[in-house]
Amino acid sequence: MAPPARVIAMPTVLASSTNKNPELVLEIPITTVRGDSKHVVMSLGPGSPSYSSLPDLAPGDELEISAELELTTDAPVTRDAVRRPYSYSPKINARLLLANDPDATEPQSGRARSLTRVRRETCDNEQHHHRLVFEPFPYTVPARGLPWTGDTYLNLVLSAYHSNAQADQILLVGQNEPPAGGQPAFVKGDQGKLTVVRHRGAPKPRGRVATTRRARISKVPIAKGQEVVVYSLALPKLERDDQLLLQASMRTTNHHAYPARVSAGVFITDSPSATDLHSGARNLCAFHGEIGKSNGTNCMPNQTYTTQKFGTLRMLRNARTPLYANLVVVSADPEHLSKPGDAVKVEPGGFVQIQRLPARVTG
Repeated sequence: MAPPARVIAMPTVLASSTNKNPELVLEIPITTVRGDSKHVVMSLGPGSPSYSSLPDLAPGDELEISAELELTTDAPVTRDAVRRPYSYSPKINARLLLANDPDATEPQSGRARSLTRVRRETCDNEQHHHRLVFEPFPYTVPARGLPWTGDTYLNLVLSAYHSNAQADQILLVGQNEPPAGGQPAFVKGDQGKLTVVRHRGAPKPRGRVATTRRARISKVPIAKGQEVVVYSLALPKLERDDQLLLQASMRTTNHHAYPARVSAGVFITDSPSATDLHSGARNLCAFHGEIGKSNGTNCMPNQTYTTQKFGTLRMLRNARTPLYANLVVVSADPEHLSKPGDAVKVEPGGFVQIQRLPARVTG
């Protein structure tokens, strides 16, 4: 009798990102000692649905991990401050951990391991906003597996410090909203994203990669609330359980003598000109179509700022017509010095890229 045929499993990909409002805390105390007060600010763990949960991990699984988060210094004057105002520029320590505990803040033998070195950056008070970005990097689960059993979590750990820090001074995890209508200033979250793409088996499925480098406009008006589409990528014949992996980049230059806030996000929509999540595509996609988190920072006078976007999204239904990945940008003048017609320039070299993985390799 012939031996039974060997069953070779098809290589699979499972992509996931944090869902809406991923921040676990919105305020980080600023201490005088570096690393004195560590906090898990975002965590991706097990759960349901699978497109917004950390995939189960087996020996040999290859991961691609990325993260982004907007941070903001508190205002230097009491009227606009969430807590106690300050004018210095706090420093931050940030790193990513893989752990068996959603509250783990540092490596520990058998319980948590560091995926990155400690990232040391400064949140410049003049710039006010700061985008913390971990570009996609690889990690392979050891052949013996992880040194713990049970659940696994991806944690973004953050601490803030400065030698001049005083009690009740904080770093905002998100962006500041000024006082209005008799209400005090507060922190607005939903400004970050953790992303994991798990490859199991070989060779890695590539799917189809589509890219656009053609900017639809050369300038973004400095006008609060006036959103524009800078790049639009057509995505025909999307089907249920297709997975979309995003990479995008945009360079903008501010030639004015005042800071210009530049905020950007990437949305799956049903029109190349759509600038929000209210199209019919929101009912066809996970995250209502938000594949690249919308956040930003101030582009300082006569400087160029590069915005990077990463993310994933699962199709929940078939699309009967082509959809579009739109990089949507809005600019504003926080110092109220702009004149009608002022704009930031879109520099060459930007792009939106979508790697489309078919439903048959989802798992």
